[in-house]
Amino acid sequence: MIRQWSCVIAFLVLCACARQTTPNGGPQDKEPPKLLRSTPDNNERNFKGKTIELTFDEAVKLKEPKEEIIITPTPGKDITFQAKQNRITIEFKKGLNDSTTYSIAFREAVQDLTEGNPADNLRLAFSTGPVIDSLRIIGNVVDALTEKIPQNITVGIYQADTFNIFKHTPAYFTKTDKQGRFIISNLKAGLYKLYAFDDKNKNLKLETKTEKFGFIPGKIDLQQNTDSLQVTMVNLDARPIHLSNVRHTDKFSRVKFNKSLTHYSVTMAGQKILNTFGDDQSEIKFYYPTPFTDSLAVTLHGVDSLDATIDSLVYLKTGKSGAPADPFKTDLKDFVFNTETGTISTLLTVTKPIQKITLDSVFLRLDSLTVIPFTPDEFRYDTVINQIQITKKLDKTIVTTTTPIQFYMSANTFISIESDSSKRITKTITIPKPEDTATLLLEIQTNKTDFVVQLLTTDYKLVRSVRNAKKIVFKNILPTEYKIRILLDQNNNNTWDAGNINKDIPPEKTIFYKNADGKYQFPIRANWEIGPYLISF
Repeated sequence: MIRQWSCVIAFLVLCACARQTTPNGGPQDKEPPKLLRSTPDNNERNFKGKTIELTFDEAVKLKEPKEEIIITPTPGKDITFQAKQNRITIEFKKGLNDSTTYSIAFREAVQDLTEGNPADNLRLAFSTGPVIDSLRIIGNVVDALTEKIPQNITVGIYQADTFNIFKHTPAYFTKTDKQGRFIISNLKAGLYKLYAFDDKNKNLKLETKTEKFGFIPGKIDLQQNTDSLQVTMVNLDARPIHLSNVRHTDKFSRVKFNKSLTHYSVTMAGQKILNTFGDDQSEIKFYYPTPFTDSLAVTLHGVDSLDATIDSLVYLKTGKSGAPADPFKTDLKDFVFNTETGTISTLLTVTKPIQKITLDSVFLRLDSLTVIPFTPDEFRYDTVINQIQITKKLDKTIVTTTTPIQFYMSANTFISIESDSSKRITKTITIPKPEDTATLLLEIQTNKTDFVVQLLTTDYKLVRSVRNAKKIVFKNILPTEYKIRILLDQNNNNTWDAGNINKDIPPEKTIFYKNADGKYQFPIRANWEIGPYLISF
């Protein structure tokens, strides 16, 4: 028995000795891999090979090479990438073009095998002819309406006059780094058009329905290095507008476009039919009266956000099948109290046109005995977008009350075009006390004559705005954190314009206030007077 246990113990000792483990301790490898040599050499001329090889001082691996490694001009898609020990190879199956300068930016594709440290600023340029082009374009991208840096943006340049950003891929392209910067190197002198876009589907073509974009207006005459371009990105559907479909029911017809309209008009002969935007502003809904003359010709004139227009002839007729029973819904936003004017305001949206409003059923309740009614002028109904602007100026004695005000709207206040009724709505309105608020002072230094200064919440909701003022006092500001944005009205049309890619008009400029610590948002405390903050542009 003792001999058996001795054998077991000896076997376990041997297993323990044979087990391999990762050694503990030792410094963490924080050094990136260093390039020792490459074929071709950097800036080599007359290279005629089909394979590029890079040798590093340690074992390396590749991370998403088809995404991270950017080769310009693009040599096509028939390329293979391989990592083996301390070597990286790139093979061009179809070879390279003659007398062409190629630039390869590896970004974070090449990493050491142990810790994944990427090689620092690894680039390679070479030429298949006797000349290597050396000009470059450097710049950065910014977001039009936020201070956030757009991430992983594709920046492409084009030379052909017949190119179409929506159909053609760029001859040269790169991607921005985490700071929004980009560089396109080894270019020859000439005229270039530059676009930037968030290439989500990775097809190197702009699709404005889902991808934000920006561009430099006009053409870049590249005769020397350009290093200070700024591209402003916007979300704007620039597709040509067209009619998608028309659907008929026994109660209404829906006319659907491929994108949203800013406004529309209707021309019809004879019988007039109520029409509004539908579930969104890409849809127009026509409600049939009783009786209805079947097959009524209607001309629709629509305008989109780029001022492109469409005129469509539509024939309205009742469908055979009944329409699904859509519920009648209302949505009441929170009330906003303007301390300067003593006015409360909000927006109420309905899902169907209203045929009757009973204002006696709507009031402000101060206490169990005191109510304040609304007048018709305080309910402004936009029949096209089915939205009601509710505004009321409060008496000073009410403003100073310590009791929250209750907004009350009883059931059946609204009767829709389809004769269904609205539900009861209540909303509490809190009037802040002066001692619970703060004052913010701003001083604007600029030679611009038309601009808007906006006070925003940290999620970009508008709190206050002032136009063309150099000294600004925002009183009775609730304690929280804020941002300041300035919109420049460069064409003096009393609105901020997002630009027009079809007319080569970029977005109007925006500026965000940044404090001495480099932060865009700042706190406001109760019973403070803050500032004046100096903003120069």
